[in-house]
Amino acid sequence: MALGGCSTKQTDETDLGAKEQNLGTTPATWPSLGPQPIKFPVPDRTLPGQFGGDSTGAVERVLLDPANPTGAYVASVNGGVWKTADYTSILAVPAARPSWVTTTDQLPSLSLGDLAIDPLDSQRIVTGTGCVTSGGLCGEDGLIYLSTNGGTSWTTTVDPLLHSSAAKRKIQGITVRGQTILVATGAAAGTGGIYRRTSDAGSFESRAGLGGLPATMGAVFDLVADPSEPGAYYALITSDFVGAGGGVYRTADSGTTWARVSDNDANPRGLNVALSQSQALGQWVDNARLAIAPTGELFVVVARRGRAAYIAHTNDGGASWASMDLPGRLEGASAAGPVSVVSVSRAAGSSQIVVDCGTAHGYVDANGNLFGADHVRLRNVPAFGPASEDLNRDWLLGRYIEPTTGAASTTKLTLLDLYTGAEGTGATAAATVTSGEWAGWSGSNLGAQAVFSHLAIAVDPASPGRVYLAGDASPIFVARGDSTLPAGQVPSAQWSGVVGLNTANDTAPHADVRDLLVDASGRLLAATDGGVYLRTNPSSNNGDWYSLAGDMITAEMLTVAIDRVSNGVLGGLQDNGTPASDGPMGGGPQEWTQIETADGRGVAAVDAQATDPVSGLALSYRYTTWQGENDFRRHVFDSSSTVVPPAGSSLPYVNLDFVTPGGQLLRDVDDISWMETLVINHFAPDRLLVGAKQQGIWESMDRGDTAALIVGSPIAATSIAAGVASNVEAMWAVGSGGVFHRFAAGGMTRATAFPRPDPLAVAMAPSDAQVAYVTTAGGEVWVTTDGGASWDSVTGDLVFASDGLHWGARRLRDVAYVESASGGDRIVVAASEGANGAYMMAVAHPGAWVRVGNNLPRAPTTALDYNPATDVLVVATQGRGAWSVSGVTELNRPPRAECTPPRLSASRGG
Repeated sequence: MALGGCSTKQTDETDLGAKEQNLGTTPATWPSLGPQPIKFPVPDRTLPGQFGGDSTGAVERVLLDPANPTGAYVASVNGGVWKTADYTSILAVPAARPSWVTTTDQLPSLSLGDLAIDPLDSQRIVTGTGCVTSGGLCGEDGLIYLSTNGGTSWTTTVDPLLHSSAAKRKIQGITVRGQTILVATGAAAGTGGIYRRTSDAGSFESRAGLGGLPATMGAVFDLVADPSEPGAYYALITSDFVGAGGGVYRTADSGTTWARVSDNDANPRGLNVALSQSQALGQWVDNARLAIAPTGELFVVVARRGRAAYIAHTNDGGASWASMDLPGRLEGASAAGPVSVVSVSRAAGSSQIVVDCGTAHGYVDANGNLFGADHVRLRNVPAFGPASEDLNRDWLLGRYIEPTTGAASTTKLTLLDLYTGAEGTGATAAATVTSGEWAGWSGSNLGAQAVFSHLAIAVDPASPGRVYLAGDASPIFVARGDSTLPAGQVPSAQWSGVVGLNTANDTAPHADVRDLLVDASGRLLAATDGGVYLRTNPSSNNGDWYSLAGDMITAEMLTVAIDRVSNGVLGGLQDNGTPASDGPMGGGPQEWTQIETADGRGVAAVDAQATDPVSGLALSYRYTTWQGENDFRRHVFDSSSTVVPPAGSSLPYVNLDFVTPGGQLLRDVDDISWMETLVINHFAPDRLLVGAKQQGIWESMDRGDTAALIVGSPIAATSIAAGVASNVEAMWAVGSGGVFHRFAAGGMTRATAFPRPDPLAVAMAPSDAQVAYVTTAGGEVWVTTDGGASWDSVTGDLVFASDGLHWGARRLRDVAYVESASGGDRIVVAASEGANGAYMMAVAHPGAWVRVGNNLPRAPTTALDYNPATDVLVVATQGRGAWSVSGVTELNRPPRAECTPPRLSASRGG
């Protein structure tokens, strides 16, 4: 197969830079579709009622504007920096949603790890890039953005120590004072560092091994300035991989010299131990955070094994430390308070310590799995064993398996180390005591992975000793602490909740909290996976939570679908469900309402080819997947985007079982959890395809009620193209094992001639099943016109795509075929790494690519959907929501750079 057009010869970055050869840009504008904001179906989670379900995408940091008592800045996870002049408008009468603006859309990466404002100049703001999303894609790590005019414009620094082809440092902490910038880097279970720049014109230097810092270190999770002493900073450093160097470090001279002040923590299981790691044993610190008061009082929280594990504070610059209780809620038999043990024992030669509770503890379900409590606290237990071990502390709660029955005991527990999860203390000498008390409790962080992103701590600047702690998915995921109260009591005297029943109207923010701060009026602000929230009167139970989402658009959209009946849009969002636009596209960003909650995944929509017998309006089916394996649903909407509940049902949807030929449910025979590949055959609209993870693609002929496996189809398909006008059976798919196709009913066949190992997405020509375009994770585009017998690369000048930092559009997550008899067919691809964005090629000019429009934000571009009836293309971004462009078949390519043959090709014969 031979195609004319642009050369695909290999060109390195030096050559590209010398050519100064960029793609052109189509004269198109992308209007934002929102969500602005995402609304909860029943708006009662926050106040005021009319905005009570508002949310947006994830926000990593929130800072107050020193120049404006009602102003604030946020650094979002994948959507850049946003600014508001009045976050308190939500409290006004009448209430108004806060108005936010952003100026960072065209920066090369919108994935931000921290944000800082210069205390000497409130117009001087610095942020750094780091991948902190809870799932999905990110932009590049290790970039520094500096604004000297309050965020109106930004300068990008690409320093080779922080960002190069060899290493891209995840920025977790950043501070600025004058022209001195300190940066902390690292990720859980990875290496980290501290870097400093003392002049805007200078370069960063690594401080590892200098001035008292360890030469090698694990992740540096946080970095804060001491507002009580100019030039003083604290860094929270985890140990290297053999347990050395971890601790809290302090500098009094802007990072020249450092001292490990956590050496002064007298607790034998204190900060240095809590921050120690071991690669050999697979024991890591998940996360750790700092909070400091205007007086210099410092609080530290360290999380391990998915939970907060140690909290300490100092009032004297680290000369002395005091630990705090871990916040939690008593559960089960100990819900009313501690219960006396029958015994605590350890058999000779075993490290397992068994607590005989003397009663049913209530932490094992009918299947023998733990639930409810995840910790157990012992107190008043005598010295244990010949070494007089002290067991009076918090432990992770473990099951005890009865040796005679093999069943989980309902009256006995085992003790697991809070930091490592190991059995007991490590000692193996026989020991038994018969006095003491136990209490089971659930902690402030549940879920093994949540704490990697969701951990926050803040100090009340007006109330010494008052601290707020937040995490993820627990009964008191935001807690109020008082370090002036005594520690060690059960239940703890130091902690109480500030969500749900601990509010005036049972309100709460999004459950995944990343940052906290207390403003000058004592209100608590929380940065979460659903945006920013405000809690009035957090020092008591009399206040409530308010959403500050306003018109901020930071939704992390993974998938997108156009409803061709209503001309609305729906998408699967990271941590913010599956919302759909409240109306048709057009007129700019609009409000979206959640169809499903939690983590949205695959979406699809199709004309139901029916009308509502009541309203007479045309109907569509909207399909959604979310969260786990049981969460496939079919929703019916009319052309006004109003849900039409199934006849005789109290639910606004139908749960899809996908009954297989053997009578089993699909979820029982294949892995369909967290599944994004959900596709409609628009030429046979009752057909639905599901890309499962263990056996292959399942095809439903009846809208999801039943399904059958397509023999020979790829496992874990990432993309499926189904049906053409002349052949509804035609199908292409990519997944584990390569590219696959079929041209008649039955199974699929692998296209063995496809030359690359990393296909990612596929599109089929709507009028010719033999023509397909396949994109790869490496940024290539290949075409076949003979059903996969041979392939040509049409990557062409896509390698010249640039955003000022990267050359080439890589990880082409999606591809769409745009058919036009008058304007010529087009191919559009979505790039989520390298030069993010949407790029278009005319089929008649293979290899000649152009960026579509110049205002699409540089967030990862995750998915495309095209409606041929309206000639509208919609793109999903992970961090800046959904965007559309109209008149796709009329977009023309501007003059392009030099591009000549020959072409790359591959065929079945070699």
